[in-house]
Amino acid sequence: MKNILVIILVVLSGNFIYAQKVIEYKKGKDIGKLEKGAYYKSKETKERSKSFIGTWVYKNGVDFFEIKIEYGKAFLKGPDVYLDMLHVYYCYEKNGIEISCDTTKYSTGNVSSEKPDKASFGRFYDITKDKYGILNIELLNNGNLRWKLENPETIVINGDDGRGGKMLDRSFSIPTDINLTKK
Repeated sequence: MKNILVIILVVLSGNFIYAQKVIEYKKGKDIGKLEKGAYYKSKETKERSKSFIGTWVYKNGVDFFEIKIEYGKAFLKGPDVYLDMLHVYYCYEKNGIEISCDTTKYSTGNVSSEKPDKASFGRFYDITKDKYGILNIELLNNGNLRWKLENPETIVINGDDGRGGKMLDRSFSIPTDINLTKK
């Protein structure tokens, strides 16, 4: 009797298993309406991202900045879909003191389809300042990586930026324009 009950439970639970839909897309191909919960993959994007993947380091005397770039699945709020994107984690030490280091939170970005030596991160999160910036990285001819972090355009209404004044602070706690070497 127990065996029959177990078999019935297994069969019934199998009906509720959900497999995520994977949609392969290519450059220039219209993917149509985005399907909520679907996973959009591109072999072209993965191939273009390979040069960026790895650990990159900047060291200048007592300042040390390290980023780790990985390629993987990321959830996009709004359209509620998954995409393969670059993930950036970072650690920064200034004058031998750790300013910020978090390997659990990351910012995501994509490699340009027009310029495969460049990647853009629409929202890069500065952990210490609790604010966002726009990050652009570029592979240089000498094999280094250029890191350029800028402030986004900010709309201020009656002295309020909508983020408790955090976006009015135009500084970052990490380097904003440096060249890194692959480790």
